Amino acid sequence: MVNRKQISLMLLILLIVTAIPLLYILIGNNESFIFIITFFILIILLYSLLFAFFSLRKIFSEVKNELKVIEEKKKAVKDIYMYEQFLNPPEIDN
Repeated sequence: MVNRKQISLMLLILLIVTAIPLLYILIGNNESFIFIITFFILIILLYSLLFAFFSLRKIFSEVKNELKVIEEKKKAVKDIYMYEQFLNPPEIDN
């Protein structure tokens, strides 16, 4: 839920930051149509970059959490084995 709030807040801020100069260009200067088109393309690329960043961040955090769980399981198994070895040490016949 927190990630959705972060993503929506970032998208809203990015929309506001890109909408203000765009409104100035549309209202004030109607000289460069190509600049407006490239500005829209830039906005779309920024949104996709932001979305990709948050998606990769989420994937990496999930993988990191899974690796932590696996390491904890390995440590628990190792501790149990060491405890059993402590209680019942192997007999050495020389």
